[in-house]
Amino acid sequence: LTPTPRTPHAPAHLPLCPPQGWAQLVLVEAELDRTVRVLQNLSAPQLAGKAARPLALLAGIRDELRRCIPLKAPAPRGAFQAPTGLRKRLQRIWAKSSQASRECLEKAAVLNLFRLLYKLVIPVAYWHTSP
Repeated sequence: LTPTPRTPHAPAHLPLCPPQGWAQLVLVEAELDRTVRVLQNLSAPQLAGKAARPLALLAGIRDELRRCIPLKAPAPRGAFQAPTGLRKRLQRIWAKSSQASRECLEKAAVLNLFRLLYKLVIPVAYWHTSP
């Protein structure tokens, strides 16, 4: 699996996110992208049918995130320093995808769904809706 290329999207009506929030959004988007790609390529036909609704939901969340994440981190008043380890964490996400077996990726994707929803997506959604 390779990362899906991103195009610049930054609707003017969305609030700017702080650099730490930007890094978290980038990681969430990368994890969602990997999970969506795995669910799109399930090996067992009976699983593919059951994955259609979660796949549509996750793909929608991923696409919404892509629309509100600028390609570059927002610069604070001083010079921006990239969050420590962000590049390494993103590389690990994609390295695991290319090295793991299909069955392993499928199992990891299912487990990741819960982690993504409870630890990453909900706080990000709260951040975007809070005044």
